[in-house]
Amino acid sequence: MPADSAYAELAVQVTIDNGPSDVMVGLVRDSVLYLPLRPFLALVGLSVTESEPGVRLAGVLEPTRIRYIFDTEQGRVARGDSALSLAAGSFVWRAGELFVSADLAAWAVGANASVSWTDLVVAVSGTGNLPVVVRMARDARRAALREPPPAVAPVAPAATARSILDGAVLDWSLIGPTVRFGDGAALQLGAGLQVLGGSLEIQQQVAPGGPRFVGSPRASWTQAWPASWLVRQLRLGDLTGSGPEGLPLRGVLVTNAPFLRPAAFGLEALTGRLPAGWEAELYRGSQLIGYSAESAGRFALDLPVAYGPNPIDLVFYGTHGEILHAGRSILVPVDRLPGGRFEYALSRGACSVDWCEHAGNLDLRYGLSERVTMEAGVDVLSRSTVGTTAHPYGLVSAGLLPALGVTAQVVREGWARARADFDPSPDLTAGVEYVAFAQDTQALYAGRNQGRSRVALDFFWRPPLPGRALYFQGAWLRTAFDWGPPTATS
Repeated sequence: MPADSAYAELAVQVTIDNGPSDVMVGLVRDSVLYLPLRPFLALVGLSVTESEPGVRLAGVLEPTRIRYIFDTEQGRVARGDSALSLAAGSFVWRAGELFVSADLAAWAVGANASVSWTDLVVAVSGTGNLPVVVRMARDARRAALREPPPAVAPVAPAATARSILDGAVLDWSLIGPTVRFGDGAALQLGAGLQVLGGSLEIQQQVAPGGPRFVGSPRASWTQAWPASWLVRQLRLGDLTGSGPEGLPLRGVLVTNAPFLRPAAFGLEALTGRLPAGWEAELYRGSQLIGYSAESAGRFALDLPVAYGPNPIDLVFYGTHGEILHAGRSILVPVDRLPGGRFEYALSRGACSVDWCEHAGNLDLRYGLSERVTMEAGVDVLSRSTVGTTAHPYGLVSAGLLPALGVTAQVVREGWARARADFDPSPDLTAGVEYVAFAQDTQALYAGRNQGRSRVALDFFWRPPLPGRALYFQGAWLRTAFDWGPPTATS
């Protein structure tokens, strides 16, 4: 090794692309710049885990967990499985500090370095995975999240005069076979217009071969009062009755349920423990939702959830640049209500199915909490050959875990149903349902019960392979009958 007197001290500015910069006192000899390794590693956010002055210096590259080592005794520098020769003129120890050439220092951390002798600047590029660059990008995202949204001047609602008749739209679709089109074609006509402040819709199917009408026209009128708490919807005409098993009716429905239910459901509290000094970020897709930087070894984040699956990504950052990902999914079934919300619905009318003549329903739903919704009601069905029968029912929808939801339903003289949905991540979903049907042939519900029992399974799985283009999806249905062997389809 050359004597220390052969090296001259030189102050240079080391600049990390998309990161910080600092002035360091390096050494120069024969137009080769040597940087102090420990300050350089600290600048890029790495720490030294092993040091033996005059022999070696080593550590771990986060977040890849790749080990780097400078072994001056064996004359090699290694980064993971890659290694370079550490010639005598490429390093020098001085006062227990290891100085290496700028190129070797950058190569050890997976970056590149170029020296500008005119400006006395060392520019380090290819730094996207360095802990300091990751941390600064993280701080920028959090700063943007903390910025208040731009103020929007309130817009006064325009006064509108409600007319008896206003606006109209016509909709049509024509479907038919490519061979002998006229024999199997069907023309679907629809018209909508505003009448008495509500929406009037009329639909009729026509067979062009005649032309002739197919069935009777379907017409309905709907009025909505979004600001009301007692009655928010009124429907007349052809509609779907209230309750979890709404029947097609020609009658009336009144409810305080919103006409358009907001997609947003509420907040889900995500909590957990972390090593001291670690931080957590919450993402939906590529959007940062929130972060937790508490030093007490725990994290607490509030996630705005919507109906349906809510896939999220939790990212944890360690004190030495470690990065861990944890994908999750929170399932909110469509039959769930926020805590404290009460809704009712009442419907009555003539059945549009052949196994009943008239049907009525009273349905009551209440959100006990963000995780549990209870529903109760009664279906009143009538047919001249059987009379009128009442079928009370109850339903509970509960989120046992953020990714596990269960639903249980019982209908007197109808069926008992249980379903579980498991949705832990966007790459794995599964559901299982079991239904046992009542076998009393005098019950009006017997006309719609298919078999004695039914089991249904469905799943989706995408393995963690490169490209993520391969996935497996399937469904299986088994129905048991009293009069023959069960049938199964998949």
